[in-house]
Amino acid sequence: MSKQCIILAGGLGTRLKGILPNIPKCLAPVNGRPFLELQLEYLKNQGVDQFILSLGYKSEMVKHVIESSLSKRFNIEIVVEPYQLKTGGAILHVMKTIGSEESLVMNGDTILTGNMLPMFYDLDIKNGELVRIASIQVDDKSRYGTIVTNSQSRITGFLEKDMGDKGLINAGLYRISKEIFKNIQIEAFSLEEDIFPHYIQSKNVYSYSMKGRFIDIGIPEDYVYLNANINKFIM
Repeated sequence: MSKQCIILAGGLGTRLKGILPNIPKCLAPVNGRPFLELQLEYLKNQGVDQFILSLGYKSEMVKHVIESSLSKRFNIEIVVEPYQLKTGGAILHVMKTIGSEESLVMNGDTILTGNMLPMFYDLDIKNGELVRIASIQVDDKSRYGTIVTNSQSRITGFLEKDMGDKGLINAGLYRISKEIFKNIQIEAFSLEEDIFPHYIQSKNVYSYSMKGRFIDIGIPEDYVYLNANINKFIM
């Protein structure tokens, strides 16, 4: 059975433009290699055998890197956004393109070190699970906001950024049913802002708590940290 993952690699990388003004975020160099390569290696080590890259900003540059090197090591299919569709629109566009009713999805600026095996399991649609979000405990939740769950691991809310102590955050890895997009009437929309709040209220969003390290290179200081501490994130 194929273990497929959509990677959202079409963002503008606005916060990194001061450091990397001319390249897409997924190609940000980390220890001499594009960040995308590290992400693909992590996912392949976890069992992913097919990658669907959702591209947008500077897609031709990303395609060149894939065709010249990464395609030799990874099974990659490319889907290019017709214009900036935001996270939700990009996912729906890919799912329609590849004919998928349920997909594993990862943000293109995230890297993890924990075991993601439960994210491969089918959603428990009969019991109302339409979204599964991988979460991870961090020492300083002030930069991310916090996930709130009940005793059944159902997500009951997201808290805005607050005090800088430990907390459970969204790790940027999802399992998603196409069902959550059924009432969307626009093409460009946000998964986090336009979709999740509704389905949390409908009790359809669950969390899988991972153990390991997490980093979001969209935050400039985290990108710098990753370059200085790459050995902590290479499995």
